[in-house]
This record gives sequence, structure tokens and C-alpha cells, in this order.
Amino acid sequence: MQLMNLKTNIIGKELIYYEQIDSTQEEIWRMIKDQNIKSGTLVMSELQTKGKGTHGRIWHTDEKNNIAFSFYLEMNCNIQEISSLTLEMARNNNRYF
Repeated sequence: MQLMNLKTNIIGKELIYYEQIDSTQEEIWRMIKDQNIKSGTLVMSELQTKGKGTHGRIWHTDEKNNIAFSFYLEMNCNIQEISSLTLEMARNNNRYF
């Protein structure tokens, strides 16, 4: 699925939507394994049955009040710098969104 007229530079140019999925993060990993993913791909679902949060935490969603998503970015950086990714994206949102 592609969203027309979306004003984003990278994240969300490719959107994959599910009403229900085991985990958006696991779907990203499956796509990586199949070599079928582009940088900026956003996987979104209304409901996750086995969602994962940061550091392997369980991420719960319910059927009415949540939306879950994961995105894939190809980056050329030191792996030790990745922990500051969220902050970097917030500072430079025009670069990613």
C-alpha cells in the first residue's frame, strides 16, 4: 500500500497495514529475511497478539484504543549510537518524516 500525497521523506513511503498481526516487529524481521523490504517501510496494525516493545518487553494492544507500528530504516552508523535514534529523529524530523 502506498499513501498518496504523503509528505514524508523516508518513513511511511511504503506502508503495510494489518487489522491483526502477531507482531509488527516480527513482520519486519520476516521481510528482512525474505529480502523484501525498503528503507522507510512502516508496518502498522490495529491489534498485535504477540507484540514486542523495547528490550524484549511484551507490548499489549487492545481492540479499541491502540495502533501498533514498527518501521525499518537502513542506516550507516555505529551500533553503539543506535540507542539515541529516537532522540535524533525528534531533533531532525524533517529528515525522516
